[in-house]
Amino acid sequence: MAILSRARALVLSLFFALAVQGAFAEIVSISKVHPLVSIDLPEGYSVTDASKDGSSYQLRSSLLPVSLVIKLYSKDVYKGAGEALEDNLGRLKAKSDMEVFKWRGQESSLAEISFNLGSSSMMGYAAAALLPEDAGTVVLLSWCPESDYEQSVNLILSTMDSLCIDYGSYFSPGLVTSYAYPRTGEGLAVELDILGKKAKDSPF
Repeated sequence: MAILSRARALVLSLFFALAVQGAFAEIVSISKVHPLVSIDLPEGYSVTDASKDGSSYQLRSSLLPVSLVIKLYSKDVYKGAGEALEDNLGRLKAKSDMEVFKWRGQESSLAEISFNLGSSSMMGYAAAALLPEDAGTVVLLSWCPESDYEQSVNLILSTMDSLCIDYGSYFSPGLVTSYAYPRTGEGLAVELDILGKKAKDSPF
């Protein structure tokens, strides 16, 4: 899984960069129907285009040559996050290395992508997640010129990782982090002796 080792390395470098430089972000709700579906945008993004019904947004970073597209689909459009991402990447004729996994209890997908935009070569990441309560699907596409990829990929991944689809998302690892470092095992059972009485529990 090349994307897994790549994501782990990038997540580590991303955490280091944020710890050293600090981070400024703005939480923006991206769904009129479900306000908890939001994205904690890193500093510098501004909206360049949006659909009238609020189902699609295009943004651009002023700090790096990074573009971001956010799309919301109703529940009857896609059956899974993998299908949603595959369809959107097909429209771009993008080459991708995609993985499907669980995040926040929902099917999610993540892909490193490359495609041509006019005569220019682009690279980036794309992600999709089913929304809780059968509320549809959210898709994120973010890219930059291939020549700027190494300096821009941390911003791209940070943006992907800032997606929130429910209340718990605000306090849990993001989509990218959860993919790179999934929770494994069932934890250790804990046995306590409280006033001579045995109590057993598990942290999970």
